Amino acid sequence: MQGVGRWAACAAMFGMSVFAIAAQAATQDSSGASLQNPGYSRKDIVEFMAKAKSAEQIKDPLQRCLAYPDPPGSHWTPAAVRAYCHYRFQPLMSVSEIEGLIRSRQFAKLDGRMKAALKAQQTDPSAPSRLNLIYDHAFTADATELRPLLDDWKSADPQSAFAYAASAWLYMDMARRARGEKYENDTPQASLDKMRDLLAYVETDAYRSISLDPNVMPAYVALIYGANISENTEYATHFIDDALAQSPADFTVYNTATLVLQPRWHGSIKAMQDLVDRAHANEKKNPMLAVLKNYAAFYEVDQCGCGAQQQTVRYSKLFDEVTTSGNLWNAGDAAADAGADPLAMVLLSETLRFNPSATRARSQRSMRLTSLGDAAWAVQQADIVIKQDPTESAGFSARAFALESMHDYPSAEIALKKAIQLDPKESWQLIELGNIHFVKHEWSDAWDISNEAIAKFPDLPDAWILRGNIQMDQPRAGLKDTFDEFNKRFGNDPEWKERLDEMREGLQVEQQRHATSVAAPSEQNRG
Repeated sequence: MQGVGRWAACAAMFGMSVFAIAAQAATQDSSGASLQNPGYSRKDIVEFMAKAKSAEQIKDPLQRCLAYPDPPGSHWTPAAVRAYCHYRFQPLMSVSEIEGLIRSRQFAKLDGRMKAALKAQQTDPSAPSRLNLIYDHAFTADATELRPLLDDWKSADPQSAFAYAASAWLYMDMARRARGEKYENDTPQASLDKMRDLLAYVETDAYRSISLDPNVMPAYVALIYGANISENTEYATHFIDDALAQSPADFTVYNTATLVLQPRWHGSIKAMQDLVDRAHANEKKNPMLAVLKNYAAFYEVDQCGCGAQQQTVRYSKLFDEVTTSGNLWNAGDAAADAGADPLAMVLLSETLRFNPSATRARSQRSMRLTSLGDAAWAVQQADIVIKQDPTESAGFSARAFALESMHDYPSAEIALKKAIQLDPKESWQLIELGNIHFVKHEWSDAWDISNEAIAKFPDLPDAWILRGNIQMDQPRAGLKDTFDEFNKRFGNDPEWKERLDEMREGLQVEQQRHATSVAAPSEQNRG
């Protein structure tokens, strides 16, 4: 079998750890930083995996988060990590509880619960942003049933700042839905008019809430989001300043503002960095603000347009301090795409630490676990993904990849066929099924899949590589045609030079075989 060890996928298939091929697979940027394994030794990764695996046995999500290891070599601020764990996993008043109290007209009790959440947010380190989170979870919702309930709450309790803030929040979400996701030029005028009408209601109710109690921060956040929906950066900046004047260390305000001030919304990197510096000055009051330390830098890498490998090098320099689960996930995705499996495994694990419901991150992490030599854990993680969402192909693909490395080809084939059924437009699982038939020397099945893959994905190198491998190893005629087509399509890309060289060597072997066959005397002419 020729050239199988180059890919982490093939390394896993044959029971190799990715560390065994790291020296070959590593790529460097202009500064010499490794993309495959930036700053991590084998010992670092093995120890991190053991600690993460142990922590993930803990059932309680908060305690699991607190027990989880930080990335190797990082210096995450313990108080910031604790606060962010509590932020992600603290108990919150549910939507059904809020709706039940309104329907039963227990408005005083509802206000009392909201006041308790506000006080906890202001004074209890284990309840960061509690009231803000309740509003985000409860009032970012379908307005069909909720709108009449909040109107009833306002009418019955006109002195409740919480009722008006809830109404403003829902109006803001209604405006967002009316606006849609398209650019303004592509949005119907009627939708824009409806958005503006709803934003007027946001302002009316938010101002009323602030006049009743300026400490109810969701009212400010609704205004900030509303200004962002209408792409009014000047208004957004005004509302951000008002909110921080009232509560200088409010994480939700800073977190919202870092989104609103992005260049894509007519902000700037400078505005984002100025805000991050402002947050840093208040970290003693709220340690969780350290999470935002590198936010502007993360945005710049996200938008660099420089490809996964360069993104990974740049991301890897930003994890000395804890950051949001979203930043961890973006960087983990880039590292996975770049083939930097150790770094990807660490970052995707940290993503799951703070966001265990991120099924795509879990399936990606499962792939990395297989490449790093823990296929049993990878299968267990893939099964969690499948249980969480059996309609997505990613869990089945991850399961198949792990089972291949364990040489359980029948079970891997079942998982791959399910993945193909769920997502027939995805190339990986089809070609991987062909690879299994190739490994098992089931030449006819492998050949049929290579033909199907080339027909569906003619611009994908792996489809042609599968065909070439079959022609070299079976052997089968036509390698010269495959070589010529591969060279025509991908010959100018240095990434595929090694593949071309292998096919060229295969052609030489084929020619030598042919020459030997022609030169050998027939049985009847032998003396």
